[in-house]
Amino acid sequence: MPSLRVNQFAMPRVPPRGAQGLHRSQKAVLYLAGSTALRDILQILGLTAYKVGVSGRRDIEWRIRDLCARRYASILAPADRRNQTIIESSVGNEWFRSPLREPDEEEASLIATLPGGVFRDGAIEFRVPPEMTITEVDQRVRDLLFERNINRYLATKDGIFRLRDAGFPGNARFFSDYNLSGRIRRSLASELFCVRPNRELLVLIEALRQALGTGI
Repeated sequence: MPSLRVNQFAMPRVPPRGAQGLHRSQKAVLYLAGSTALRDILQILGLTAYKVGVSGRRDIEWRIRDLCARRYASILAPADRRNQTIIESSVGNEWFRSPLREPDEEEASLIATLPGGVFRDGAIEFRVPPEMTITEVDQRVRDLLFERNINRYLATKDGIFRLRDAGFPGNARFFSDYNLSGRIRRSLASELFCVRPNRELLVLIEALRQALGTGI
């Protein structure tokens, strides 16, 4: 009978997750969402802005419901006195998907350069590379669109002029209230971007391409 050595019972080397095929790329979509409250206030300012998001396709409706439940960005208040509400919309819970228009030939060709890129059901569908997560792509897109952030824009000379011209304080910003164990915390709405999707679909496509490392 052959002798047994301890190392025969040692744990064999387990390949990394990637080598096991466990870390596969995920399908995701870039989508827009709008709200009645946001639209009503921005019309006074002559602006348009949307929530720009990246998520799994099955997660979009859940994310819209979450925006509704949180009444996201339904409060206008001074930046330095955020608890002194200027406007709190009564329709802050009316968030909805805002489908992108059909891309033209140039736009469709750029979407096709994304991994698994295709336009479907008013959104841009793609595959997230295995080395990235959906959350990372979402954050990268927001970082790339930072100059278009609505609250950042309202702090510019033109934004201040629009606010004052509409009768609002020049330091007004969009906020959301969060209930944290019975305590209300008011935070700046950071996921809203000034974009005209009918005219600027290319801006969204290029932001996504750069976030995924396929753009210029």
